[in-house]
Amino acid sequence: MNAKELVLRIVSLNDVVLHEQIENKRVEKLIERLKQDRLLKNPPIVSEFQDKYIVLDGASRTTALRQMNCRDVVVQIVDYTAPGIVLETWNHMLLDAPV
Repeated sequence: MNAKELVLRIVSLNDVVLHEQIENKRVEKLIERLKQDRLLKNPPIVSEFQDKYIVLDGASRTTALRQMNCRDVVVQIVDYTAPGIVLETWNHMLLDAPV
């Protein structure tokens, strides 16, 4: 993806939908960093679906902003059906998680 294809948009957090679980400790640390930096460096990556935005990457960032009572968020919109876009999965390492 080149800069010409980069789509950023300010959207209401009410229109952003999570599809994965979040880790509360990650969110708490992120809130502290956001309060200190007063800056979100990497916008959540979303895909448009009907009138909502599904979070593909950035569930913790989205949750942190919600818990900070933010109204809107800058998101990067990706059409994952477009040629050249590959959607993969990954797992975060979970510490102290029950097995």
